[in-house]
Amino acid sequence: MRSVHIVWAAAYGGRHRGSFIPALESVARRALARGDTFDVVVPEVGPAAWHAEVRALGAGLHVVRDDGHAAARQVAVLRPDVVHAHFHDWLVPLTLRVWPSRARLLWHIHSTFEPGGGPLRVTPQRALKYRLLGARVARFVCVTETIAAEARALGAAARRVVVVRNAVDPARYFPPGAATRAAMRARLGLGDGPAVAFFGRDPAIKGADVLAAAMAGVPGATVVAVATPDDAVAAIRRNAAVVAVPFTDDVREVLWAADAIVLPSRGEGMPFVALEALACGLPVVASDLPWAAELARDDAAVVLAPRGEPAALAAALRATLAAPPRPKPGDPAALDAWAQAVLELYE
Repeated sequence: MRSVHIVWAAAYGGRHRGSFIPALESVARRALARGDTFDVVVPEVGPAAWHAEVRALGAGLHVVRDDGHAAARQVAVLRPDVVHAHFHDWLVPLTLRVWPSRARLLWHIHSTFEPGGGPLRVTPQRALKYRLLGARVARFVCVTETIAAEARALGAAARRVVVVRNAVDPARYFPPGAATRAAMRARLGLGDGPAVAFFGRDPAIKGADVLAAAMAGVPGATVVAVATPDDAVAAIRRNAAVVAVPFTDDVREVLWAADAIVLPSRGEGMPFVALEALACGLPVVASDLPWAAELARDDAAVVLAPRGEPAALAAALRATLAAPPRPKPGDPAALDAWAQAVLELYE
């Protein structure tokens, strides 16, 4: 079998590893081990420790300005056999640049088409993108069944749409021991009362206002609000104690201290932090968005509340904190299986 030159072009704006970078590394490690060449094209985000870690694997890392055309030019210079494009922002210029080549092109769709919630809008621009430009795409890789259905509704050829659910590294995300949990709670200044983790980088999409209203019905609970803007924190603080964490390189420091994670989102794809929480033994209380409903089918520790309803969210939080359901044990081979499924799409 001849070696393959694989390029991941990812409009990933994170300076920190999150769970996307370990997923990238898992595929890169396997590809390099079988003799392939692996390059990564990402936008300039300032100092990022994971850049050196990716290079240390033997992969090429190419940092470009945060512009799809710049990324597309860099990809063309690399002359790949496979282009795996991640996130919505760069898909159009990458596809146009790759079109004349023989490279196999994949679009990896990580988020819902309606992040603000509401029904799918089938616009002429979207139809042009997914039906006409999508004719050049070998596989539309979707992280949930719902996103796959949306891609098909927008014109993506059904036979080219596949679902590959996200996975997290079980060697990194696992339930804490008693001493670790106590240390993490002490670091955050948490007492004996229940603590709820909330990641509110985009308050409108993440439903910070819904959480703020709901906390009036969850007496005694503290919200650990991570990367949440000050005005959203202030609104939550009117009804609950809040520990504000501006940012963290390691979300385990929060997940290992909390009693539940809450995601009252209006629209999302398949948030890694929900999977990380479950792997850490933490129940998930979420809006009844499709991604959460898909998880809840397989794991009773995912508790749903009707989106946009603070009273229902409060009731779900009270019940979960009173009798926390324990997530199913994580699959130790989950990330490896994910990487293998991705590599098989390159054949």
